[in-house]
Amino acid sequence: MTTIKNMFYLPGTSGNIWATYEKYLKNGCEELGINTTFVDFPKEEKCTYTNWEKVMKVYLKPNSINEDTVVVSRCVGSRFIIKYVADNNIKIKGLVCIATSFRDELLVEREIKKVLPLFPISAPILDKAIANIKHRIFIFGDQDHLFAKEWLEEAADLIKAEKVFIPGLNHCGNNSGKTEFPELIEAIKKISMQ
Repeated sequence: MTTIKNMFYLPGTSGNIWATYEKYLKNGCEELGINTTFVDFPKEEKCTYTNWEKVMKVYLKPNSINEDTVVVSRCVGSRFIIKYVADNNIKIKGLVCIATSFRDELLVEREIKKVLPLFPISAPILDKAIANIKHRIFIFGDQDHLFAKEWLEEAADLIKAEKVFIPGLNHCGNNSGKTEFPELIEAIKKISMQ
C-alpha cells in the first residue's frame, strides 16, 4: 500500500517530450494508485527560475505538494524543485533526482550552460531543502554526455541522497532511447514504504 498520493514530474530544459520514459513513469505510478502531474515548463530562452515558478503556481492546487508527495525531477528540474521547496518552505515525502549536477558547467558546449546559473543552488538552499524533503534518492550513470560522473555523485552527496548508480545510464533526455525505467519506479516504491 502506497503512502504517496501525488507524483509531480519536473523535466529538464527539453520539457516533457513523451518519447522516453514518461509514459512508463505515468503508468507505473497509476498502477500504484498515485495521482500524476507532468509539469510543462517554458523552454529555451524562457527557461528561468522565475518563469518556472509562475508555471508551478498554476499547476498547484492548494496544498497539492505536501508530505504525501514525491517529486521526480531530471537535470534542471531538480535544481528548480530544490530551490522551490526551500524558498517556499514546502515539505514533501520524497524527491527522486535523475542526471542532476549543481555545478554551472558542462562537459560539452550546449545552450543549457546559459540556463544553469538561472537556477542557483547554494549551501543555505540545500540545507533548507534537506530539512523539507524527507527522503531523497539520486539516480545517475556513467554515460551522461553533459555531466561527469563525479559531478553527479557530488550532487547526490550535497543533497544527502541515497545513490542509485546504473552502469551505462546516460542523461535520459530526448535521444536517450530509454523508454522503460524500472529503477525509477522502485525508487518511488521505496520512498512510499518509508
